[in-house]
Amino acid sequence: MPKRGGRERRYISEAASAAPDPFAELEARLLLHDLAAVSSRQQYALAEMRLQGYTIAEIALAQGMPKIRIRRLLKELYRAYFQLYMGGEDINCAGEKE
Repeated sequence: MPKRGGRERRYISEAASAAPDPFAELEARLLLHDLAAVSSRQQYALAEMRLQGYTIAEIALAQGMPKIRIRRLLKELYRAYFQLYMGGEDINCAGEKE
């Protein structure tokens, strides 16, 4: 199993066993609301699955799409979201690596 896959699964299992945090749930709902304003329905569905803890591979399998397409759609959404909140500032300044 690749290192990243193991870390993702460990994180998901730890997050699932933690007590629900009402503030975190509200924050996730607000994030989804904001994402809905800058995304396509498909991107929104992918982001929602990602927030629920699905891996890129699991999303690709569930949606019947290649992993690279999932990554590309989420990356486009990430860029749009940062432009919305960073006021059009170059997102590479916001910490994204190419």
